Amino acid sequence: MKIMMMGAAVMVALGVAGCEDPEAAAVSASVKASVAEMEAAKAKEAEQAAAASAWNYTTDRDEMRDAETKFASLYSVTEVPVQWPYTPRPAELTIRRSPQYGLDVIIQIDGQFTCHFGSRESVSVKFDDGPVQSFPCAEPADGSPGVLFINRSQGFLTALKGAKKVIIEMPVYEAGQVQVTWEIPTPPEIS
Repeated sequence: MKIMMMGAAVMVALGVAGCEDPEAAAVSASVKASVAEMEAAKAKEAEQAAAASAWNYTTDRDEMRDAETKFASLYSVTEVPVQWPYTPRPAELTIRRSPQYGLDVIIQIDGQFTCHFGSRESVSVKFDDGPVQSFPCAEPADGSPGVLFINRSQGFLTALKGAKKVIIEMPVYEAGQVQVTWEIPTPPEIS
């Protein structure tokens, strides 16, 4: 609607002021630039919504061992509220099936988790309208601050396959306990 109104304003400005007037041409160019910016922002929103509404499947091939690691990833519909130098973005939920590591549930953010992994840290998870469950979590072997592994991955995946929505509450640096929501369009297909 805003784009149509901006387009109408461009047409009125051109019609009233005439195309020959340099000032009118400058106003017209400014309005056109504003319309283009709004269209680009709307396209970006649509792209983010599409990314959050579908599983992304990838495979990594280990030629030496003749093995494949499969990934199913889905972006959250909510952003993680992080502070500078990070950027608020959706979190990524990844299911990984690997011949080397087995089944893993991984969350990645543009920020830092504040788990104290030596003290039996856990995250709270709610599938649809079910009860809040506690899942133990762990840091990655390389210590990456924006990555969190959810343990009891088979139980998590079983519950996830029957859910339409999952909310995970996790500790984020300078934001405290943050609740992030994923809408599950279809069960992840990872074998």
